[in-house]
Amino acid sequence: GHQRSRQGKRVQAEAIKNVVSIDERAVIVDSREPFGDWEIDTVSGQHGTGAMVIFWREKAVSKSAKDVTTARIELLIPDKEDVQTISADKGRKFANHEEIAKALEAEVYFGHPYR
Repeated sequence: GHQRSRQGKRVQAEAIKNVVSIDERAVIVDSREPFGDWEIDTVSGQHGTGAMVIFWREKAVSKSAKDVTTARIELLIPDKEDVQTISADKGRKFANHEEIAKALEAEVYFGHPYR
């Protein structure tokens, strides 16, 4: 078997640092009674057409951490007082969670993989 070598370098996505587990989130959030606790994810369009940041419909230019961060802040900054917590998966698109937490004065928590 002859193997080909890949040409060029793949760009490594940003790693997520200082992750706070969803287990540390206040128990009251699980009841879904208080307003201000958000869950977030992205849905990708066709290759190169962008990604939707899901809590409301807001389009990000791409799934990169930078673009997702910008879309999240722009989306929620007008309603900043209604954002207490944000729960996300551990996708690298959420690597800049500390920037979002600071801009929105909210806590960001990460769920367990594959749940």
